[in-house]
Amino acid sequence: MPQEETQTEPEAEEEDQAQKPDEKKKFRLRPWLMILAAAALFVLGIIFLPSVGHEKGGYTIDWFEQETANEPGQAYIRIYTKTELPVAVKQQTEESTPVWEYNLFFKEENGVGVTVDELTRVRFYKKGKTDVYAQTTDVFGENNGGKPSYISGREFRRLTYGCRADSKSVGDGWMLRGTDDKGRKVCFRVYIPFETQ
Repeated sequence: MPQEETQTEPEAEEEDQAQKPDEKKKFRLRPWLMILAAAALFVLGIIFLPSVGHEKGGYTIDWFEQETANEPGQAYIRIYTKTELPVAVKQQTEESTPVWEYNLFFKEENGVGVTVDELTRVRFYKKGKTDVYAQTTDVFGENNGGKPSYISGREFRRLTYGCRADSKSVGDGWMLRGTDDKGRKVCFRVYIPFETQ
């Protein structure tokens, strides 16, 4: 005949106290789980939300092709290339890697210097995707200790650029942002199309 177990009051209290530490652990774990969940959502948001480089909210070829107004007395940097456009694919030998190469020229035309805040290159691809690359110091290859580059009034700078040619890229947009000697924020841009393969 089975015997019924009955608990005395002290035994029941001991069992309740044994369960309480588990409940305390649950309450201590909850904030950590909430923090981990929030961090995971943040990372997923960054991965899956459209980036600045996509056409819906970012740079477009049309924007880079628009000329910046040249107003007398204000800084104006003309960015251009002497390379015939679209930039042709170059290949030294049949075995060598095909490349696009060009020189960019930056010429301040109104006698007002510009401290360069950022030089940005945006690579455009056939399906509308973009990659954005930006440099904030030593943008013309000078070694000035990490200080911003400076283009004085009427100064001329050159930047040589080359990259491997591929079947997906259509061109590069270049943008120079800075502050002129009169304290105005300025932005100059150009679009360099590629010969496609």
